[in-house]
Order: sequence, then C-alpha cells, then structure tokens
Amino acid sequence: MKISNVSAMIAAIGLSAVVLAQGPMGGPPGGGRGQGRGGMMGMGRRMDPRQQADRMTQMMTQMLSLTPAQQAKVKAIALRSAMDMKKIRDAQEAAIKKVLTADQQKKLASMASGPGGRPGGPGMGGPGMRRGG
Repeated sequence: MKISNVSAMIAAIGLSAVVLAQGPMGGPPGGGRGQGRGGMMGMGRRMDPRQQADRMTQMMTQMLSLTPAQQAKVKAIALRSAMDMKKIRDAQEAAIKKVLTADQQKKLASMASGPGGRPGGPGMGGPGMRRGG
C-alpha cells in the first residue's frame, strides 16, 4: 500500500473516531442512547469494542463507499484499536480508583448514573457549555 493510501486510511479512521465520539448531529456520545463513553469515569455505558468497530465500518462504508474487502479490513483494524483502547481505559480507571477515597469512589459512581450518563446531570458547566446548548 502506498504511503498516501495509508495516510488517507489513518485520517479516515481518526475522523470516524471524532464523529463517533460526538454522536449524530453533534449530539451526545453514542447517539443519545446512553452508549457513549462510560465506565467509572461517569460518562454512561460504553459501546463494546465490536459495536464500535461495526459502527465505524458502517459509517466509513457510507462516507467512502468501501468495497466488501475494504470493509473487512477496516473492521479488523477498528476492532483491534477499540480493544486496545478498552484495555487502556480500564487500566486508567483502576489506577484512578486506587487514588480515590471510598467516599470519592461512591461519588464518582453516582455521577455515572446521572441523567444522560453525564456527570452532574443537566446544566453542568452552565449555559452554552454542553453540546447544542
């Protein structure tokens, strides 16, 4: 594969990651279904790596008219990356949890169950601080 093709693929994957993080039309992560970022850090449920890879592949197929062979390769790359990122997030959350007191851990866990899976619920950060606000 030529360097320009590799660069284009990396750019497309990066763009897809940004789009996936924002959700449709700049809405909440995961399309507002509580499946955006998540885990201990108080951001709602995460999509599992397979869901992330499927979604990225679907989006790139629509945007770039990928062939079936390209779809299979992109999905494999996206799945590998999503699994690596999950390992990193899990390790980060475990390390942070060790730093927090029991009360802080409880507070952090309760933030995850806030409306929309976002810490603090509606209005956190004041007007204009949230997407679409």
